[in-house]
Amino acid sequence: MHSSNLWSLDARVGIGMNTATRSVEEGKLFTTQAVALQPEVGFVAGVSGAQTPSTGLLRLGGDGRAAAISKVEIAATQTDYAAISSSGRGVLVLTSPGLFAEGWLPSTLGDKQQVELPGGIKARLVCAALSRAETLSGWDLARHKPKDAQKIVPTGSVYWLEDIEASEQQLQQLVAQGLWDASNKDAARRAEGFNRCALGAWA
Repeated sequence: MHSSNLWSLDARVGIGMNTATRSVEEGKLFTTQAVALQPEVGFVAGVSGAQTPSTGLLRLGGDGRAAAISKVEIAATQTDYAAISSSGRGVLVLTSPGLFAEGWLPSTLGDKQQVELPGGIKARLVCAALSRAETLSGWDLARHKPKDAQKIVPTGSVYWLEDIEASEQQLQQLVAQGLWDASNKDAARRAEGFNRCALGAWA
């Protein structure tokens, strides 16, 4: 299915304003993009640690756009971490943008394509499927200035791994905490949900 059947991109142009004089500041022109979902298209999301309303409207994204929320019952497929651990083969998929010190790689690539993922997980990278890097910035509300532009790995990027050395618990922890290690300590981006991933079995 083509993405245009699910959403379109809504681009907007903005200008920087001087808060004291309420006038335009020179050289502060910027653009933003928002995802505008097609009718009858939505996201299924799980929430932990908070009570969510069963119906109503929410403020969504940096633009504060209105989004409808409704409660649904769904039987989510559970990942067989034991099978991945025993077979040593798995597929890692980014479920949010990736911000990695090594560019498109979530880890340093060693001899024979060896990678070491957070939590001490070792594996061999066999293949990767990803589109070109995207540039992301944003507005820092706390500091009242733009965030630094950063290259990110797009959501949906896939990495096929073999010779995985990890227990079932290590794999569960990787998915729960995301692809964050000592080389990447961006607390703000981590709180925003970057570097999230899912694991699947690879037969």
